[in-house]
Order: sequence, then structure tokens, then C-alpha cells
Amino acid sequence: MRRGRPGRGVIAGRPPAAGRARARRVLLRERDGGLFDVDEQRVVDAAELLDGLRAGRRFRAHRRSTGADCTLEVLAEVLGPALSGPRAGGVAVPLVGGVAGLLPGPAHPRGPDPDVGHG
Repeated sequence: MRRGRPGRGVIAGRPPAAGRARARRVLLRERDGGLFDVDEQRVVDAAELLDGLRAGRRFRAHRRSTGADCTLEVLAEVLGPALSGPRAGGVAVPLVGGVAGLLPGPAHPRGPDPDVGHG
């Protein structure tokens, strides 16, 4: 169902497709783990990619050698140190855009709560 003013191209609160395409960064992952931005024709470091994630910018990563998608691998490598806290030199990261939904919640140390769902 369309929302917003007629003819504006807004569906369920999402920006027009051109805005989404512009915001998504396409990266090539080198054999040494480095990242190269295809559109900007330059190397991107983990800190810059993390800043983009904080701002809600999307990305896709592909291995330069095979073209295989490696987005989740790059995401894990960028978020891992940031989520591990000061011990590893990371900083707290406010997760945006549903990234938090990709991470499992902590396991309950005592197992399931005996008072929930048992009648």
C-alpha cells in the first residue's frame, strides 16, 4: 500500500529507490582482507565502514577474486571489535537498521523460566 503524497514514490515510509541505491556502498574484498569502494574508487578502512553503519548506510561486499558475496563476514569483522568494548580498543556502537536483530540474545544461565508458559 502506498503512503505519502501521490506520485512521490514513497512506500511504507521508505525513501525513493534512487535514495536507497545511492546510500548502499558496494565493496570489493581483496585477498589480504582490505576493502575497496567500487563507486568511489578508493580503499575503505574498517573505521570508515563502521562510521557508515552508525549513520545507517548499507553496504554489500564481494570477494574480488571470485565475486562471491562476503557481506556478513565483513560485517562480523567490523562489528566484532566495536562490540567487544574497551578491552580490544573498541567503542560502544549504537546498532541501527535492524542489525541488532542479527545478533542472538544472551542465554539465560538457569535455563527457561519455570513461571513462564507453564499453566
